[in-house]
Amino acid sequence: MKKLFNNICLLSLTFVLMFLSSCDRDMDFETKSVTPPSLNVVVYKNSDQTQRVANATVVISKINPADGSVMTPSKFTKQTDVNGSVKLTNAEMLQIFPEPTGDTPRGGQLSFSVSSSDNALHAVSTSAYINMTDGETWQWINIQ
Repeated sequence: MKKLFNNICLLSLTFVLMFLSSCDRDMDFETKSVTPPSLNVVVYKNSDQTQRVANATVVISKINPADGSVMTPSKFTKQTDVNGSVKLTNAEMLQIFPEPTGDTPRGGQLSFSVSSSDNALHAVSTSAYINMTDGETWQWINIQ
């Protein structure tokens, strides 16, 4: 009797598992953008990312993809805040990299020229930028 009861329980459990495994579980969730795209430039000194440089001048220019030269005039000249950072919004990045046509991503090479408020520290850096539809891109620059 006990063996029969165990067999019935096992058979019932098998049917339940078969039923559950055959259920349609395709679920689509709409993803909503919570963080608008932006480019954040953080300026630090002495190879120590905790030593941020406030009031530094950051000149951001696009690099010509044809010959690798820095395109002038620069698109943006900004001052770093007390945290040593500059933020370019999506609207500002659209001025540098307009929406492309077709399947090509929006982006390219950027040049960053940075100098401290007393002009004692300088740095030049380049970086690739591909604009995402969501989230922040960070560029860290060490000036010496």
